[in-house]
Amino acid sequence: KIDNSDVARLNSSYDTKSLKGLKAGEVTLTAKLSDLSTSKTFKVIAPTSISISSEKSDEMQLGQSKLIAKYSDDTQQTLYHNVSWEIDNNDISKITISYRDASLQALKIGEVSVTARYDDLIASKKFTILEPVYKSFYLDYGSDTMYIGESKKLQALASYSDGSRRDIVDSITWQVMSNIATVTNDGTVTGLK
Repeated sequence: KIDNSDVARLNSSYDTKSLKGLKAGEVTLTAKLSDLSTSKTFKVIAPTSISISSEKSDEMQLGQSKLIAKYSDDTQQTLYHNVSWEIDNNDISKITISYRDASLQALKIGEVSVTARYDDLIASKKFTILEPVYKSFYLDYGSDTMYIGESKKLQALASYSDGSRRDIVDSITWQVMSNIATVTNDGTVTGLK
């Protein structure tokens, strides 16, 4: 049991108990087993400020980046509960709230401001949404053996800075370096000899 339910709440699940701080103050938790008991006093501290942190830089490619509110009183702790998130432009991005965090998903290029609120504390951060940058590409052609007269459609897959992959076969300039096969603009290779 706890002695001050305004400061903390004792949560119970099937086989565990946890103490959740609700506001600044002290709370004493007492555990009993038959005639035995033990107590522990916990100090619950309130944040003095919060800030927004993201996995990616302030210049994001189209995709997702986590936003985490933090507070400091010479320590930092990620806040998961009772944080409200807002964005100033739903056309540029949207925010998705989950149990553990909030994700900013960029929808198109532009700037968006994100605001986090925790109790009476407010933090804001501006993000610039950029087009993802091409990092590499590879050809997918199945087997590297083909028969005379057989045709295979090549696939060119590009990897981008936001982690996405796209088929870029229509953007590739194809060239065969011998006379044993031909290749069309759409990446279809045909064995000739």
